[in-house]
Amino acid sequence: MASLIFSLGNSADHVMRIMTRRGAEGVEKVYLVTMSTKDETTRKMREDAIRTALSYFNAVGVNDVRVISVDLDRGFDAALLQVSAALGKLGRTEIYLADTTPMLITVLYFVAQILGALTDVAVTVYDDLSDRSYAVPLRPPKVPKTQAQVELLRALTTRQSVGELAERLGKTQSTVLKQLESLGDLVECKKVGRERVCEASVLGRVVLNLMGVA
Repeated sequence: MASLIFSLGNSADHVMRIMTRRGAEGVEKVYLVTMSTKDETTRKMREDAIRTALSYFNAVGVNDVRVISVDLDRGFDAALLQVSAALGKLGRTEIYLADTTPMLITVLYFVAQILGALTDVAVTVYDDLSDRSYAVPLRPPKVPKTQAQVELLRALTTRQSVGELAERLGKTQSTVLKQLESLGDLVECKKVGRERVCEASVLGRVVLNLMGVA
């Protein structure tokens, strides 16, 4: 069973689209995280969005739906505390981010990063213009700490076997294997016949770019 967290702006359309694709199976409870506002027109739109979403979830058989109205005027730290207090301890969690302000998206993503250290969390961001969805990582990757790790990661901008890497770097295969393990998500390896073939992952290439050593 999973808890679902949705950012909710002035319309419930994206919530209903996401749930239609996902289905209600395995949903324990739902949190709709929206923003409080002093503007009367916007407040009415958000209240309508909440009512529409609640009606939809009731129709698909999800009965435990909770609304968190965040006061963003109090600042990021206060919003983060408010959301975390309302959520409490969660098990497996799916977070869907769309159709709201960057500030609320940032608060929920920060919550997701912390949750990711405590439980199984998946975050999906929706592009309102194209209706495409993107799974996003929660934690930054390991960064190479030694020159040897940097050299190995640079070598892996082209796919190579462990044996080829060892020969190229003048090291034993056991040493290369240990260094590959130390790079974690920065590299991707798979078995090809009897060989283990590796290359820098997307995150690895991003790290190299930002270190200026690609």
